[in-house]
Amino acid sequence: MNVKLYAVGSYSDLELSFKKVELINCDNILEKLKSFTNGEVVSAVMDKPVMIEPVNFGEMVDLRKRCSIKNKIYAFGSNVKKIDGIDLQNKILKVVQRDGEIQLLKNEKLNELYEVVDKYRDLYKPKDTPKMWTRVTKNVYFKSPWGEYIFAPIDSMMCVENFATREFVVVTNTTYHSLFVEQGDKKKLDEIVNI
Repeated sequence: MNVKLYAVGSYSDLELSFKKVELINCDNILEKLKSFTNGEVVSAVMDKPVMIEPVNFGEMVDLRKRCSIKNKIYAFGSNVKKIDGIDLQNKILKVVQRDGEIQLLKNEKLNELYEVVDKYRDLYKPKDTPKMWTRVTKNVYFKSPWGEYIFAPIDSMMCVENFATREFVVVTNTTYHSLFVEQGDKKKLDEIVNI
């Protein structure tokens, strides 16, 4: 499947080919993961601060995922949301990562997911526990157990902690570098995925 990536800077858009991989009904998940990852696993935790900002009525918020390819930042698709009255009523906030990627968050989730680092600069640190990640070495996509298609461009990081339930989370290389801190030594995928 070909996917168009949109240039965030003043350079040309890009089209990449992604290969579908079957992970839900896969008999040998270890071999399947090895076929499109580097086979190493690292423990990492979200530990770098993000900015939390209020939204404004009518504001257009760019929610596209970002990734870096050949040192240029590209965005997936056209996921732009116009803030409406319901968003204001639900007290939606913008979570702005260091790479410019934005997510929307309900105010009541703020204290559950983040802690204040510097309230005057609206900086918050994610509350996270270390998880096991491996690097993707090919452009792939797969269907999640909840029905969503997940695209993993080369150099993305894939959380392999929940391999038994096939609940794989992927973060792009820009998000990984802007939010995560690696901890400890690298292990082999064989040591983690033991089914």
